[in-house]
Amino acid sequence: MYLNFDRPIKAPELAAFRALVLRRLKHEPLQYIIGETEFMSLPFQVDSRALIPRPETEILVQTVIEKCKKRLNNHYKIKILDIGTGSGNIAVSLAKNLPEAELFAIDISSDALKLAQSNAKLNQVETLIQFIQRDMMNFQFPDAFDVIVSNPPYVTENEYASLPLEIRNFEPKIALEAGIDGLTCYRKIINRLPQLLAPTGFVALEVGDKQAPSVEALLIQNHYSPIEVFLDLNQIERVIVASKK
Repeated sequence: MYLNFDRPIKAPELAAFRALVLRRLKHEPLQYIIGETEFMSLPFQVDSRALIPRPETEILVQTVIEKCKKRLNNHYKIKILDIGTGSGNIAVSLAKNLPEAELFAIDISSDALKLAQSNAKLNQVETLIQFIQRDMMNFQFPDAFDVIVSNPPYVTENEYASLPLEIRNFEPKIALEAGIDGLTCYRKIINRLPQLLAPTGFVALEVGDKQAPSVEALLIQNHYSPIEVFLDLNQIERVIVASKK
């Protein structure tokens, strides 16, 4: 409207704009109202079926891309598992940057998977990703994965109660809240690593503010080291990468 300030606005246009403003006044996230957002310079459709992709998750994706290019040979297809894919932003971004990889994305929500599949098609990588509706505790695969990546729920019960209305009233709780200490999903993922991660592979996890030491301790207890921690742009420990000791 402001870029075309002198152009008269027709009644249907004004009514549509006012309806969008009313949705925002009820604290609905702008990304849901517009219906899309950008992640890793790629377009993604977003709605209440999945969490809105956050800029800090780009640190996770960039780290995995760099690690794959440095550590893994390209003479075979790199197998990557994205646990809790949501909108598909992690899997799709990896597919765009690692076209030689074989990607698998699982989520317990069929609605989230439909959104993720739409985003894979939008970004023309639908043939590079297999989407599977499954609880990670029941997921079985004949071959181990070279990389396991996840941005799991990590908000504590107390933190969830105090989240902004934009988050608490609109984004799916299942993608946010993770028990009393926020570590429930990390324990589940780490417990599954012996069955899912190849001996020469690595796991990359996004963590919440001040959670890195606790997640690092869980990995060490399960014989995963060395461990690397990467900071986001706010200098918060945001990504943990670990290999089998």
